[in-house]
Amino acid sequence: MAAELDVDSCRTTPIPATEPRDLLSDLFRSARPCCPVVETWQFTAPWGFRGATNSAAFYYVLQGGCRLEATGIDAAVSLAVGDLAVLMPGREHCLRDSRNSPAVPLRELLGINATGRPRGVMPDEEGRTARLIYGSVVFDERQIVPLLVSVPPVVVIPGANGKAMPWLDRTLRFMIHECDQGQIGSQAVVDCLAQVIFIQALRKCLSVLPSGRGNWLAALTDPDIGLALKVMHACLDSPWTVAELARRVCLSRSVFAARFKDLLSTSPMQYLMERRMQKACELLAEGQYGIKQIASQVGYASKAAFSNAFKRWSGQSPQVYRRCLPKRPTDCIDPGPNT
Repeated sequence: MAAELDVDSCRTTPIPATEPRDLLSDLFRSARPCCPVVETWQFTAPWGFRGATNSAAFYYVLQGGCRLEATGIDAAVSLAVGDLAVLMPGREHCLRDSRNSPAVPLRELLGINATGRPRGVMPDEEGRTARLIYGSVVFDERQIVPLLVSVPPVVVIPGANGKAMPWLDRTLRFMIHECDQGQIGSQAVVDCLAQVIFIQALRKCLSVLPSGRGNWLAALTDPDIGLALKVMHACLDSPWTVAELARRVCLSRSVFAARFKDLLSTSPMQYLMERRMQKACELLAEGQYGIKQIASQVGYASKAAFSNAFKRWSGQSPQVYRRCLPKRPTDCIDPGPNT
């Protein structure tokens, strides 16, 4: 059926100039990432800690080595000098020097820093010391749900010959420098550097995605569905239909709908509605526009139509949602029984 389409004309309408450079950047901007905690820890064997953060987290091995255990992975991962491990939010995990080493709650390590007491210890007689950089990244998870369900629970970026990848070494050194100096604007710099680390981890995921895996990251690499996602994100206010989206990518309506569902496990219109609501949440949080203006920007013809759709989606009217907006999220430790 696709052969019946007029290929010469189906892509003649240009994508608007407002299209973001790429959807990953667009998603991260919406998620407003920040990095409230960056610390360097030093341990003497035997050592270990266990817990989970409500944010994402990363660990970089400066000295020594350790094993990482986490929910969602089948076997422990050995980390050596230069290795970086990135964990998605809420993952229960444990780092320790060996399999049988005791593990203290992660909250105790962060509590030591909060009370100003020394972090880390001196090497033992055998000099068995490990040093790690720990960081957390907090973002608005509602804006980044498609991404979180697309990536593995743990992403490891290995070093080379006992050293970090050059970009990572420079990024971490700059991050620690900013934390130590505490100059004006340091937090903004650290937030941006943490974002670099996570975007690089996601690129790592893209490079090893198995063929045909159905998720958002995989869809970005599909020439047809990836283009459809771009035009949808670029023009949320357009009156999109499945037929129009299919025309834009030179597929029949039925083939397009089936491929979209296969890659994203949802229909094109359901995905569009979710993205419109996420964008509406972002605009409501910014506080610069009235409800009627927001309705227009996310593709609704009237304030009433948007308000009804938003309430069905969120359980709250846009006005109530705006009044009840939570404060900017901060790093916190999951108080579950395993910590």
